Amino acid sequence: MIFKISRVEKLLCLCLKHCEFLEKEKIRKLYFELGDGKIYNSAKLNKVESIVAHALIICLGKNKVPIHWIKEYEIIEKKITSYMNELGKVADLLNKHKISLIALKNSGIAIGMYPHFGACPMGDIDVLVRKNKFREAHQILINKGYEFKFRSELEENNIDDAEDGGSAEYSVCLENGEHLWFELQWRAISGRWIQPKQEPKTDELIDRSIPIIGSNVRLLSPEDNLLQVALHTAKHTFVRAPGFRLHTDVDRIISTQNIDWELFEKNVLKLNTKTAVYLSLSMAHDLLGTKVPDYLLRNIQPY
Repeated sequence: MIFKISRVEKLLCLCLKHCEFLEKEKIRKLYFELGDGKIYNSAKLNKVESIVAHALIICLGKNKVPIHWIKEYEIIEKKITSYMNELGKVADLLNKHKISLIALKNSGIAIGMYPHFGACPMGDIDVLVRKNKFREAHQILINKGYEFKFRSELEENNIDDAEDGGSAEYSVCLENGEHLWFELQWRAISGRWIQPKQEPKTDELIDRSIPIIGSNVRLLSPEDNLLQVALHTAKHTFVRAPGFRLHTDVDRIISTQNIDWELFEKNVLKLNTKTAVYLSLSMAHDLLGTKVPDYLLRNIQPY
């Protein structure tokens, strides 16, 4: 896969990869050649300003980074800290009722793999529970003060329809004034690019899930987690909002987890999701330099 990108887009790609693998000299060189204004405007356009800020702080030093980057990082850090605190409280509450809660996508990455909250912008929290616990979890959230409310005006706030569809959304105002959209799911993946028969079975995912030390929040196994975010990226047609920020999920899971690539490939083939996963992993590989094995890409290449 070949991408033609501008120099400022190249800098954004360099800044979006896992912070332990930043190519600092390249970032410093491009930053001073391009100028701060052009970089900041492009980061804002792509909604990655806090991630770029984190990279610049690491590469340039906090004292040498313009204040607007510092503010961008601190705003998101405050927001995501409150989100993760709330996630922990909900997990504790559900645990009392013997309901396992799995944090999906960016929320799972932030709380379990990449604790640089300011570099983990997200618009909501997505969690997974077993289908036979969905109604009970829904009522627990309602009793906690969550408002059952879909963001889309095209969806009716009907719990029967929500259960049939696989997810419900809730609006809640947190203690610090932050607003949170919380999505409760019993289907880990649904929507574009894949058919229901291609979705991983939720009970199997939860059975294979792993704990986070010191928390009642759980994570999908590394292989399941990678497959889930790859298919979620496909669901967003790889570029739809939040744009190429989506590919940081793939990058961070691969960069922090020990992936059993043989098992991962077996799961991809079993679910017949080669095209979606290949495109997702290829984009992370080519844009962010994510270390996806070449043999895996060859094996799941759809053509």
